[in-house]
Amino acid sequence: MILVTLLLALGQQQQSPQQGPPAQAEAPVFARARDPFVFRCVLDKRVRIVTLALSDELWAAYDTRTCGFYKAWKGGVKFDGAVYTTVHGPTPTSRGADYAKGLEGDVWVARVGDQPSEARAEWRGYRLENGTCVLLYDVVLKDGRAIRVEERPESLRSDQVFKPEELEDWGLEPGLPGFVRRFRAPEVPTGVLVAVQVRTDAPRGRFIDAGGAAQEKLVDLKDGKGQVIATEIHSLIWLDANRKTNSLTQFYDPIVLPAAETKDAKGGAK
Repeated sequence: MILVTLLLALGQQQQSPQQGPPAQAEAPVFARARDPFVFRCVLDKRVRIVTLALSDELWAAYDTRTCGFYKAWKGGVKFDGAVYTTVHGPTPTSRGADYAKGLEGDVWVARVGDQPSEARAEWRGYRLENGTCVLLYDVVLKDGRAIRVEERPESLRSDQVFKPEELEDWGLEPGLPGFVRRFRAPEVPTGVLVAVQVRTDAPRGRFIDAGGAAQEKLVDLKDGKGQVIATEIHSLIWLDANRKTNSLTQFYDPIVLPAAETKDAKGGAK
């Protein structure tokens, strides 16, 4: 229901929840936290996860079954199990603390003309390009047309993309860890729109390309007594024949981990 509501809203109004200086601009690439910095394994008992050791400050993981974002965190991966330690039974787990988590289930949707359309996302692997990783998806419409979408995740810092006066204007501090997801779909047919539903709540700031998100949906999370304990913001990041690129950039409070939390996080098979 949330997806349909947001998709209908997207047909009526296209607006950004927060626009500002170019936080979505290309940022210098950090030294990767591991070599190879992209790998696929079971993670946190989830199968078919692709993990990116983008920097010592931020790792990110995606679910290839849904072509959706799983989570971003600091602390790396504890490599365990037969492939890494010859011990059968355990599997790799993330360690440290989370910056953000994604949404469960199918997150890619489409609109053809003025109506929502059935669509499914299919994983097409990834490629390494100029020291970065590009994730590849096909969003397949009901009529069989497949629309290729590329996503380039990257770790960054607030002072890499904002000037000092811009940081002050947006209430940001230098050195805040950030995560940018850059999307590209070069061949969306005229009259077709594809979009990915994402959580856009971030404690220190969130930026979407101007006009690049649908009207937002607030989702209250309640405890067993019915009390609201948190509120998530869900938005649709969209692409069509006129908007071939889009991006979401989010900033978080710094995480300081005990030294033990990062031990062996860069290990595992090369």
